[in-house]
Amino acid sequence: MDFSGIYSFLVIFRVNKFMKLKVFVTVMLVFLVGCSTFPEKLAEREVVAAESQKAAKVNLNRSLDKLTPEVLYLLLTAELAAQRGMYDVALDGYVQAAGKVFDPRIAERATKIALFRKNYREAQKAASLWLERDPENLIARRVGAMLAIKAQNGAALFEHMQFVLDADPAGFEGALFELINTLDSVQEHNNVFAVLERLLRQYPKKGSIYLAQAILSLQQGEIKQAKEKVTEALLLQPDWVRAHVVQAQVAVQLGDFQEAEKILQRVIKKRPEMVELKVLLAQTQIKNRNIAAAAKTYQGVLDMQPYDMNSQYALAMIYLQLNKNEQAKSVLLGLVDKPVWSDRCNFHLGRIAAIEGDLERAIGWFDRVLSGDQLFGARINAIELLMDRGFFERSGLRLDKVKALNSSQELRLVLLRSQWWSLQSLYIEAFNLLTQSLEKMPDRKEVLYTRALVAEKLDKLAILESDLLNIIERYPDDANALNALGYTLVDRTERLAEAEVYLTRAIALKGQDAVIIDSYGWLKYRQGLFDQAVSYLQKAYRLEREPEIAGHLVEALWTMGRKQEARGIFEEAVSKYPGDAYLLEISQDKEGLLEGLVKD
Repeated sequence: MDFSGIYSFLVIFRVNKFMKLKVFVTVMLVFLVGCSTFPEKLAEREVVAAESQKAAKVNLNRSLDKLTPEVLYLLLTAELAAQRGMYDVALDGYVQAAGKVFDPRIAERATKIALFRKNYREAQKAASLWLERDPENLIARRVGAMLAIKAQNGAALFEHMQFVLDADPAGFEGALFELINTLDSVQEHNNVFAVLERLLRQYPKKGSIYLAQAILSLQQGEIKQAKEKVTEALLLQPDWVRAHVVQAQVAVQLGDFQEAEKILQRVIKKRPEMVELKVLLAQTQIKNRNIAAAAKTYQGVLDMQPYDMNSQYALAMIYLQLNKNEQAKSVLLGLVDKPVWSDRCNFHLGRIAAIEGDLERAIGWFDRVLSGDQLFGARINAIELLMDRGFFERSGLRLDKVKALNSSQELRLVLLRSQWWSLQSLYIEAFNLLTQSLEKMPDRKEVLYTRALVAEKLDKLAILESDLLNIIERYPDDANALNALGYTLVDRTERLAEAEVYLTRAIALKGQDAVIIDSYGWLKYRQGLFDQAVSYLQKAYRLEREPEIAGHLVEALWTMGRKQEARGIFEEAVSKYPGDAYLLEISQDKEGLLEGLVKD
């Protein structure tokens, strides 16, 4: 649009129609400052529109003759630009107009547009004009304080905060905490903290200053300092709910969850109507692993606010942790048709159906997940369920359709596809896939580890050893890699001394891991130390009744002549895993093992 024409029109209009000019100017100013509307589809424009509507309510009875055609042109240009989303043009026009007219409303408008654009330099310029024209305006002072923080101007910040505190003591607390929410950096936190220290020297009984410092300290990880400051605040205002909440947060950061719970419970007794406190208590109980108590607390929240969907969903997640799947299902079914919650609820309903062993229902729930963070996980879970049941054609078709959106998803797909091949004993295909993937993601630990396991199936022990040593060199405390290499050396070679080095390190790192204990017990068996072997293998079997562990224990007991015990272990294992290849191999190798079972 050619705004030069508008300027000419305004000049001509003023000369020829002077008597009508005041009416025109009044209507135009209302339009410029207050009545603009913006397309609803652009949410960012609604902020400026809202400010325009507020500005329309100002007193327009002041003399408007001072608005020259040049200023009118600037205002019209600026407002039309704002309507079209051209905020930088609008800002420039308003800043210029604010400098030419002693009217705080125009400077205010310029300041707010600049803040909306996060143009702090222009905002500072406009705010200075605003304060010059209306120095007692509390909103202008609060904006000035925020801009002083951005400019790292401690003196100006102190001046504005002191003014707000003196002029509006009751509103100072809200203004202060609102200011804290604008901080973006450690430097800003430190500067505000220092100014608050200066304020405390003049206002030593102002509890909100201590509490603000406690919050700043908490945000910066200065927990001891936060505790001291919140204690000072509570000495001044013992029944201050906000301060008690900060005190509880300090306790959480110190790891004293029980103390945090006690603090919140005391406050809730005094203010039982404050649902937010109960929600915070429930979250604290979860951190304290007091899951059953958290469920009870959330139920109390829902007794007060039965339609609080956030708390309903949180309660469902707690029920899942408590293995109360029916209760979780009941809550999730109540939320599943709500737009915000549908994908999450479908995902967890799929998990519950999978736990219950209902394959088709689980897949049906997973397929109803259409977007969000759960989408990829739902697709993968459905594929894994089908793979576990041996439906390789169905799972393969689904696997072909899943697309990775980031590197972590790409890794997950590679490992899943490798597993898909391996479960069908197509180890060459799995090995080739993993080898190709290492070209795109070299030295990726998960891929190296998986390829090592596949290499063992193909008797490529050199590659297995190379991949695992690669991992161990970069991650010397990776107990799984240490165990895999040690066990392979025990089971497939005579390099028992080397194996012992790796397995000793593994068991020192994860001494309660059944698989690692089994490997170490198998090492002792291969070394001929049968008593030690049985001791370790029995411990592993108590921890995890897995077929290979059972087979190792059976072999060790049988070798020691403890055949009746061996038969008992074997019978238990084979009844649970009737088709396990290793157990079948043992039954063929140990003459009389099956005969003993028949007798029993």
